[in-house]
Amino acid sequence: MEMQIDSNMFGFDFFLSDYVKVDNLQAGAKMYGGATKFDSATYSNVEGNNLIEVKDFENELSIFIPSTSDINIKVDNKFYVEAAIEFLEKYYNIHNMRFYRTEGSWYSEDKNEVIIENITIITVTKDDMNPVDIYIFKLLADWIKKEMQQEGVTLAINSAMAIV
Repeated sequence: MEMQIDSNMFGFDFFLSDYVKVDNLQAGAKMYGGATKFDSATYSNVEGNNLIEVKDFENELSIFIPSTSDINIKVDNKFYVEAAIEFLEKYYNIHNMRFYRTEGSWYSEDKNEVIIENITIITVTKDDMNPVDIYIFKLLADWIKKEMQQEGVTLAINSAMAIV
């Protein structure tokens, strides 16, 4: 039986529990506020309910590390990727982590434009995900948001997305 966790307990800026396929990064950002390009297609997360679906096994928690600082200034994110890995290794087995470099887009309300950037996604796979795991990722996202001067940092929790 699958468990559900109320996303409201984490104080996310945004929480989107569903997703749709979009034509491209630009369209996804304009229509839904953001999009991520994967090998299979480009997707945007959309509103659903406030619940995080926890599966019986192979739950995925991901953090999206941007390649910009202060909204749209290009930076090498290697330091932040390495710091995130070092932080996550305190809690998770490195063999349960995957790394994915891709492109993501989001609509900057401050700049009133679509920002497309390279991102690094770090994913941890766990059979027994619980609220503590989500708090660990939120803590990391809060740090990256502050250090990289971002409007928000994205977390993916199974098929849902949260902006911190």
